[in-house]
Amino acid sequence: DPADDRLTAWRPLPVPVVPGPPPGLDVVMFRDPFVFRHAGRRWALVGAGHADGTPSVLLYDCEELTDWRFAGVLLDGHDPVATGVFGDKAVGWECPQLFETSGGDHVLVVSLWDGDPRTTGYLTGTLRLGGQGEFVPRAGGRLDHGRDFYAPAVLREPGRTLMWGWSWEARDEAAVLTAGWAGTLTAPRVVDARPDGSLRVVPAPELELLRADRPFA
Repeated sequence: DPADDRLTAWRPLPVPVVPGPPPGLDVVMFRDPFVFRHAGRRWALVGAGHADGTPSVLLYDCEELTDWRFAGVLLDGHDPVATGVFGDKAVGWECPQLFETSGGDHVLVVSLWDGDPRTTGYLTGTLRLGGQGEFVPRAGGRLDHGRDFYAPAVLREPGRTLMWGWSWEARDEAAVLTAGWAGTLTAPRVVDARPDGSLRVVPAPELELLRADRPFA
């Protein structure tokens, strides 16, 4: 209801619009939908992992938001570019995100899961969406080193794309309870791709507003 801008009257549907993985696929990890528009149509990515240890990103589309159609495996860990960039240790690709670069490429961002958060990576390439969609990567790399920048989310704004990551909680539960807090979001980054497909990352310029007029004593 457009009049319910505070979502005070919102109620969930009795059945999820996508209740589970598509039949016929041995999917054992299925989570983190990302909805986007392309060519006037709504699409969604879902992070997945298969019983044989292959990670993938699944693709859905819809005419109505309550009726989603499985449109195929967008990309999986057998892709040679993905294997060359990420290796073969991840058993699932979580939190898929997608954005278009200033040069017309698309960047697919995934979080590499190996039983715990491992690291994050990206692939730059061509997005082809039709009856069966596919993503054809040509380059890629790591978004960050180590496990502390995970599950990044992108926000597409006019003229730029912003990215935040989850700096997740590596302390044990007792230490978390003692501290009274757990995890945080990273500072925003502006992301784009160079002509060779490598990612260009700079701090969001708004962070300059946090600088003091004079050094702290």
